[in-house]
Amino acid sequence: MRNTTIFLFNRTNKVIVAGSLIALFPQTGDGKTKPYRGCGMYFGRRPDVDSIDGRTGKPIAQDPSRTPLSWQPGQYLEVHVGDYIDGIQVRLKPAMALKDVNWLRIHIGAFFFEDGMRWMGTFAVPDPDRPGKFKNMPDDYYPGNRYINWPPRERN
Repeated sequence: MRNTTIFLFNRTNKVIVAGSLIALFPQTGDGKTKPYRGCGMYFGRRPDVDSIDGRTGKPIAQDPSRTPLSWQPGQYLEVHVGDYIDGIQVRLKPAMALKDVNWLRIHIGAFFFEDGMRWMGTFAVPDPDRPGKFKNMPDDYYPGNRYINWPPRERN
């Protein structure tokens, strides 16, 4: 797993500045009565407008050492699982050793765009009247061409 790389492709016409993936380990549970153990893999930095707690309206502290991505439209992003291995080991330790993992499930988390839009299964924009809240875009909204590089072709 230390040498695993996940390749993501930006199909939108917007610059992505932050995102997340969730690594789930199906060998640690059944997903129903015993949840799978998992570990978030976070990259980049959210725009300030997206870093407000929706319940309190107060800013969410971000690690000052994290910098925004500049993941351009039509580009790949490489996520190296080895960069997250320490956190993965901590989350797995109570259930199993890292060396015994032979099955990994990756879930897509949230992605944040330079202009404050976010994607969490649907696109949404910050609500200027309610800090920390978002307004969903119409279900058929897609910024760009959702079919670019589909089906995926090999990276060059």
